[in-house]
Amino acid sequence: MTFKSTTKLTLRSALFLLLFSYHPASANFYCYRNPPGHKHPNGGGYVADTAYVDKYAYIAPGVSVCDRAQIHGAVFVSGFSEITHDAMIVQEGDGEIAITGNVIIRGRAQVRGMVRISGDAEIRGDAKVLDWAHITGAADIGGNVTIKDWALISGNGYFYDKAIISGWAKVTGDADIGGQAQISEHAQVLGPSSIRDTVQINGSARIFGGPVICGELVITRDITGNEDPKTLCKSSGREMSAHHNRAFQTKYL
Repeated sequence: MTFKSTTKLTLRSALFLLLFSYHPASANFYCYRNPPGHKHPNGGGYVADTAYVDKYAYIAPGVSVCDRAQIHGAVFVSGFSEITHDAMIVQEGDGEIAITGNVIIRGRAQVRGMVRISGDAEIRGDAKVLDWAHITGAADIGGNVTIKDWALISGNGYFYDKAIISGWAKVTGDADIGGQAQISEHAQVLGPSSIRDTVQINGSARIFGGPVICGELVITRDITGNEDPKTLCKSSGREMSAHHNRAFQTKYL
């Protein structure tokens, strides 16, 4: 290769880099309809001019904060997360809020405390994630759902209506939890169970094997997918405790 051709190649490469690496501060490659905005001074992530982000927050380069979203306090946001609409994130306490991965927080959702959210989780509607709650995986949390205290959500669960997950409760897998259901204390919902209406699951109860639980039941014992579905889905108001624990032969399909 001659000196002349090498020079031509170098100039062509430089021109290509100049054209495709130029991103004016007013340009937005993340928010819908490209509203005017700016790069956040701490991290370089994109912030629409209509949004608010505290100077103490860290907004990574791939993150977008759009519309009227607000971020207050020591909040760490990385990956390709999007905070949009009227969502509000407020750090409270001595720690920080950490949001990593491809998380979407939108609608009027609120995240407060020292929460951890990661993966492909989506928080929307009027949902609230509070205190020390930890959400990971691809959970879909909407409606007026509240996740609080030290609750752990992992997997691809769907949470809707006015469900509350609190205490040290743990929900994993493809759980479907809605209505005014409450999972609290040290209870665990493991796998593709469906829980709705005003069901309460507390104590150290474990729900696994894919049962459908509805009505007004209060559950403090382990429930599996092998139990009679007629027993697990009715408005009786009684407590299913260890005293009522018996083996059902009918398999729930």
